[in-house]
Amino acid sequence: MRSRKRIIKDRVPYYAHLDTRLIKLGKSYLTLRDSYKGNFILGGTGSGKSSSVLKTKLCALLSCGAGGIFLTTKPEDTKNYLRLIQEMGRMDDVMVMDESAEVQFNLMDYCAATSASHGFTYNLVLMLMQLSEALRVAKGAQADDGSNAFFRDAAERWLASALPLLVLAKERLEMRDLSDFFLSVPRSLQEVKSPAWQKQSLCWQVLEHLGARANNGDIAAMRAIKEYSSVWLKETPSLGDKTRGSIQASISNIIAPLMSGVFHDIFGSGTHWVPLMARTHGTLLIISLPVLKYGALAAAIQNVVKTQFGIALQAEQATETTRPTFICMDEYHQYAAAEEDARLLATARSAKLSVIMALQDVNVLKSRLGNEAAEAIINLAGNRFLLANNSIPSNTYAADLIGKTKKKNFSHTTSHGQNVGGGLNQGEGSGGTSGGDGINQSVVHSVSEYETYHVQPSYFSHGLRTGGPPHKMVDMFVVCNGRNFPETGEHWIKSSWRQL
Repeated sequence: MRSRKRIIKDRVPYYAHLDTRLIKLGKSYLTLRDSYKGNFILGGTGSGKSSSVLKTKLCALLSCGAGGIFLTTKPEDTKNYLRLIQEMGRMDDVMVMDESAEVQFNLMDYCAATSASHGFTYNLVLMLMQLSEALRVAKGAQADDGSNAFFRDAAERWLASALPLLVLAKERLEMRDLSDFFLSVPRSLQEVKSPAWQKQSLCWQVLEHLGARANNGDIAAMRAIKEYSSVWLKETPSLGDKTRGSIQASISNIIAPLMSGVFHDIFGSGTHWVPLMARTHGTLLIISLPVLKYGALAAAIQNVVKTQFGIALQAEQATETTRPTFICMDEYHQYAAAEEDARLLATARSAKLSVIMALQDVNVLKSRLGNEAAEAIINLAGNRFLLANNSIPSNTYAADLIGKTKKKNFSHTTSHGQNVGGGLNQGEGSGGTSGGDGINQSVVHSVSEYETYHVQPSYFSHGLRTGGPPHKMVDMFVVCNGRNFPETGEHWIKSSWRQL
């Protein structure tokens, strides 16, 4: 790797220049600038996707001093990432977030202090709604079809009306506070006036506390009481018991995953890691909650952490000396989020963030997000690495990404002919014969144009090496938006990388 000046102002030195060379590609190089455009790796099982492309890219970024996060799907992912980090001499920078809960990240408290601070509490609502939707999709559902729109919207409104009050009233916000607040809302207008209800209701205690602050001139408390008190003291107790109970059940479904157990210990109590540590200290966080071990909730929570990581980096303006960062997602479909990931990829370059997504089959991603959303995310990635695959849809998609070319078909047709003729006439005193023959030949030349793939889809099934002895080489096609490779005169090139 050839690079510009190394920045040594921090414990972990790093390279920041956009033209720092990461990986040789034919006569050219992939640079940090290229890496920030998004990276999509498509290859079937055993294609060398993880052992070649993913590892090579991670080695290059780790050697640059980049900080980042690793999401995990398989139980062995953590061990593999730790081995790679150790080989690159970065073990002092690692934090592992696992079932021991020794590394914690209080999502509620963090969001309240960052993206949801200074009156932007609705960002906290959006985080909780994303967690709910991510969990639903991780369980196998597609995008919300709107069938539960009323109760979903009502739950969202309740959250938006409670969180501003709780953020002001609580020094530290936890999921338990939300649950207690909603369980203690008044069930009737008469109950609002009941001293017994007031004594045991967190809802009332929060409103009373903020009311006192408002009376003492606290402007934020004044505004909160004015905007939200009527929701809890007038609107909510006027609802029917069944409607109110259904809304409470909807909210419970949203916050319940972080209310107990290991996930509460990690994401609902203390905080030892925050996203900006990747940029300021080069911290490498492995979220060791593999989806295949911990299920849909692990996928959903990693999805949300990934989004919060991106938001944090995008919220702080990057400069020419900002440390590079990355998000590593093997088996990307497990953590895919259509709108959030599209925004992440669209602005990753300005945040100096390298997003790495590896996937076996495009159809799996389409089944999760829908055709249009899946294709939009793939198309936003500026670098596509296309490896061997047995999936016909994936191979066709790969061939389409490389593109088609026009070719000419030349035809040459020759025809031969022969004619023979003769005659005899005879009359009184005279007679004669006549005859003749001939040969004719015609030649027709024609040229026609047709379109065909640069690389046929079937080539991905049988024409690419997948690593293994004796040479351990992995073949692929690399498609880079905006590039023109001298070897092909196109935006794509065939390349071979060593299996690590």
